Amino acid sequence: MTRNSTSVPAPAPFSRISLGFVNAYLVHTPQGFLLVDTGVPDSWDRLRDALAAAGCTKENLKLVILTHGDMDHLGCARRFQRDWKVPVAAHRGDLALISTGEGPKRRGTSPFLRLAMRLRPFRKPDLDAPDSPFLTPDLFLADGDDLRSYGWDARVVHGPGHTAGSIALLTADGDLIIGDTASNMTRPGPGMLAEDFDEYNRTLAAFHLLPARTVHPGHGGPFPFEKLPRRVQG
Repeated sequence: MTRNSTSVPAPAPFSRISLGFVNAYLVHTPQGFLLVDTGVPDSWDRLRDALAAAGCTKENLKLVILTHGDMDHLGCARRFQRDWKVPVAAHRGDLALISTGEGPKRRGTSPFLRLAMRLRPFRKPDLDAPDSPFLTPDLFLADGDDLRSYGWDARVVHGPGHTAGSIALLTADGDLIIGDTASNMTRPGPGMLAEDFDEYNRTLAAFHLLPARTVHPGHGGPFPFEKLPRRVQG
């Protein structure tokens, strides 16, 4: 990634790809495409068909970016890395989650979700399965990195709390692709899980200072920036 690049590309359009309950985002630049998040492993055929319909192929997909390492965002990334030879980028804080599926214990962000987590405990992933989705990222992103070298006038904003390596992507037009730091399944609110509630609340406070206009969550449709939640309750 580059910092303080002197080349400023024109704003790049992007589109939301709905993969059932989770979103991916496809960015179209003069240099090719970038894909943000990849759905669950079973999303591969649906995601590949959506990319093909948009004109995105293994030849012009330049980068896959993971907003964090949860399975519903990581799911198809290894296939892009292995079969399409496309580099995968993520924050180093989620390396263990991305490479092994394991990380610090998380809690639900509501009483209902905390109960659901107790009733349905985490199942350890099978790292040795031939179709294992886990991988080692090719590139590590850090707060402030920009993507202008890929033709996209956007920068990385590190936002720990949901996971240690959660990131958002802020475009020059004020669009904030936020991963699971916020959701909009029924109304705008926080993500379902939190690894660290104090970090999560610091992230939300910092995000409210960003020059954003529209939030694009990992789950649900876009919503106005002023509806971004301000706190999660531990």
